[in-house]
Amino acid sequence: MCKTNSNPEIIKTINEGIETARGYGLKLTVENSEQLDAVKAEDILKNAFFNKPLKDYALTAVETVGGYGAIVAVILNDKIIYKDLQLYYNAWKPETAEAVAYMLGKAEKSVFTVAEILDDPIKSYAEFRNKRDFVVNLYPKIFGYVSSIYIGKPSEEQKQAAEKMYLCRVNWAYFANKEHVEKVEKLYDGLKEKHLKQLAEDMNYFKTAVKSEMYNYECYYGWRYEEALAEIGLTFDGLTPEQCSAYNAAKKEYIDERNKGDY
Repeated sequence: MCKTNSNPEIIKTINEGIETARGYGLKLTVENSEQLDAVKAEDILKNAFFNKPLKDYALTAVETVGGYGAIVAVILNDKIIYKDLQLYYNAWKPETAEAVAYMLGKAEKSVFTVAEILDDPIKSYAEFRNKRDFVVNLYPKIFGYVSSIYIGKPSEEQKQAAEKMYLCRVNWAYFANKEHVEKVEKLYDGLKEKHLKQLAEDMNYFKTAVKSEMYNYECYYGWRYEEALAEIGLTFDGLTPEQCSAYNAAKKEYIDERNKGDY
């Protein structure tokens, strides 16, 4: 069962938007993954049944025909930086609007401005993870890039990119403009610096981060607990006495919860 949001105001807006869009025949034809990948920002904006400003971006939703349901997207400068799907196979039901509402809320929590990354304090480890995901996976889409990752042999595009473009260490991709690489790396380094400072000063933040990554990496199997430290950017040998105490407390809580099946 998909997650939903039953806020009556947003549900009303979505249902009215769908009715209006259908009245004007505003839909996109998307019948396969190739067509889905080929959808452009201008196509979504022209046919959207939901569209509102979101910080520096546009938060939109468009209905499709062909089996893919609704697309929720975040757009900046004619670039789609975030895209999600709600599959309902063209059968719009009351719960469909609730599912789309949930997706819109999820999208809102997934994008940030540069100022929010560099200037705002990190309130929680969950917020840091959201911001890191944005910097690594979404923000680079503003500029466009060619991934350096491949299976087997690199494509011709990747070979040319390796020769003529600039590699970014944040998302291991090639950018045509060195300035764009510097912007992505500056944003990532600024966020990481705040994260490490938080780990050093706030033991509740540190403990939450360690425990969260122990669950993410299933450290219970094989007693691989120090992998959680590597994920948050630290090593056991580099911990302060205060951090070591918090690490041991997080580890004990995690093991106790796993032993009880309380997770």
